[in-house]
This record gives sequence, structure tokens and C-alpha cells, in this order.
Amino acid sequence: MYPGRIWAEFTTVDDETNDLGQKSREFRNWYEEMAKWIRREFMHTGWMMFAGRGALKFQDEGGRLPIGL
Repeated sequence: MYPGRIWAEFTTVDDETNDLGQKSREFRNWYEEMAKWIRREFMHTGWMMFAGRGALKFQDEGGRLPIGL
């Protein structure tokens, strides 16, 4: 089992003008809601590390999680 992460780029580049811009407020809200859900539903197991119930059950049954979990 390997750790993953949630990450998003909020800056965009206009294909025609090469100007920098920002993604929509809706996208930022969606991302922030996903991050909040993970922090709320998953167990904090170390610095910036969270594990779901299935991963913790896997560990309890002898499985190995990455260092820090």
C-alpha cells in the first residue's frame, strides 16, 4: 500500500495569449471541500498524513503501511 495525495493547480494559462489566470471559484470550492472531507473522515496518522478505515484495518491485520502511518 502506498501513500497518495490530493493536489491541484489553481493557475491557468490562456492558450491564445499565454496570459496567466485563475481557475474558477467553483473549482477552488470543490477542491477545498474534498480536502475538508478527507481531514474529517480519515484518521490523522502523522505530519500531513491521513489513513482511511480500510488502510488501518489492513495494518491491523498485519499489512505494512508506509513509514509515518
